[in-house]
Amino acid sequence: MIATRRLDIACLSLAMVLSFALRAWGFGSVGIDHFDEGIYALAGLGLGSGWPMVDPSLIAYAPPGYPILVGVAYRLLGPSDVAAIGVSIVLGSITIPFLAGLTAKAFGRGAGLLMAIFGAFWGAQIVFSRMALTDALFLFAWSLAMWAGARTLDHPTFGRALVAGLAIGLAMNVKYNGWLVGLVLLLAALPLLRRGPWPARLAVVFALIVAGLVYIPWFFFVEGHGGYSSLLKHQSSYVLGPAAWWRDFHLQLSQVEALSGLPLWTTEVRPLLALIALGCSVLNWRPLPVRVRLLCAALAATALLLAPSLIWWVALMTLQTRLFDQRPHVRVVAWAWLVLAILTPLYHPYARLWLPVHAVGLALVCGSLMARVPVLEGRSIVWPSLVALAALGFTLESTPGRPLPGLLGPTDSLRTACLDAVETLGEQNTPVPVLARPSALYYLGQRLSVARHAEAKDLVHSFGRSRWLLIDTAQWRQDDAHDEVGAELQRRWEVAETWRAPLNPATWLDADPGAATNTSRTNQAELTLYRRRDTEVARPNTMTHDP
Repeated sequence: MIATRRLDIACLSLAMVLSFALRAWGFGSVGIDHFDEGIYALAGLGLGSGWPMVDPSLIAYAPPGYPILVGVAYRLLGPSDVAAIGVSIVLGSITIPFLAGLTAKAFGRGAGLLMAIFGAFWGAQIVFSRMALTDALFLFAWSLAMWAGARTLDHPTFGRALVAGLAIGLAMNVKYNGWLVGLVLLLAALPLLRRGPWPARLAVVFALIVAGLVYIPWFFFVEGHGGYSSLLKHQSSYVLGPAAWWRDFHLQLSQVEALSGLPLWTTEVRPLLALIALGCSVLNWRPLPVRVRLLCAALAATALLLAPSLIWWVALMTLQTRLFDQRPHVRVVAWAWLVLAILTPLYHPYARLWLPVHAVGLALVCGSLMARVPVLEGRSIVWPSLVALAALGFTLESTPGRPLPGLLGPTDSLRTACLDAVETLGEQNTPVPVLARPSALYYLGQRLSVARHAEAKDLVHSFGRSRWLLIDTAQWRQDDAHDEVGAELQRRWEVAETWRAPLNPATWLDADPGAATNTSRTNQAELTLYRRRDTEVARPNTMTHDP
């Protein structure tokens, strides 16, 4: 028993080391690039000392959980973009062995080991663990809350319920959809709430009350800065509803493929991989010899590594036997997948929102592939067979996601462009008008006096008062009025210098979700310095700089 425990610890430790090595690859060349990264990096500057320093502009983006950790990192390492990203790298690396442990607790040691392998090479999670976004922390908090909630259901005590409540509260303070893990706990607790003793029922209720109490400080902060109803109205604008569900589902599965980093994913290969993964998954549940079932599991796992979007379908195949399983850990994972799989495509199809869906789907898949006894027998084989046919039809009909390059490549092109722009401008007596992503403003604002403009139309008011104008084309293209203002811009201004700053894969997909399937779309973006035409300034002619 002791030897087994040591082996488990050694395997999980190795998984964390490997995960950290991949996520910290080329650490010095990572930088902030995403639109929201600048918000969190700037918010962290004032959050090391607690609530009074929270910038109300953060409210529209997320609760303060991640920026607070960024503030702590700034205090320990000094304010920098790599300190902010380092928080995600550490938490993203820790999440993988944690998910492996949760999977092992639910489905056995073999499933946990398979989860560690899947997770270590999980392309999308690697990408978002190398960014100053909330998503790496949220996946960790979500996993922690599932683990704590399952422990509470396994042996309901008020001590365990307190831990579960604190974990759910943490998830709620990282993202606004963190409350869903509380819903998952409630759904998984249905058998206990219907037939369990009253102390056990009260423990579940107590956990949810604690979670609410942990979130209350942020609720009152929002209420005092515009009102929570305004926040809900803002967030609801991103909810596209059932009519967009199927389209967004397509997009998000293609984004999973695009962020896998694997080139073996073409129209010709996809049906073959689908047949291997789904066929072997079904065979693995039949009463076959152990060696045959292990071979099926290995083949299916290999196919799913090459075809990550199929994990959604294999998870769906297993669901009928998992939702009301006697083991609490299994129920929590199953309900988490069902809730997320239904609700996530209702929101705007940001690639990062699929991380928790994919994580719990991986857990279900690993549990089924490494099951020690046949999970499905007799007539119950009908459901997975139907799902397999539906998945194969979907695979043949849908456009495959094209693998996006540079998952481990440098992401500091925007930082380099901003520093070059500051050097070119030198000291300025008046603020330079800037229309740019918050991530660009993070770099520019620390070295240059800038006048930030949120919309293209606002720039018109600066046309007659400034000699210089700095525009980030990634932000410019997001503005509906850029064509209208662009004509006036070209008439009164000329391009002085341009610095290329291509978007990293995750930023690209958030700015243009359809880029995962459309080969004509590009991730190119530039930081462009404009000079007013009626101003004589000793500056070099128009130049373009590569990062």
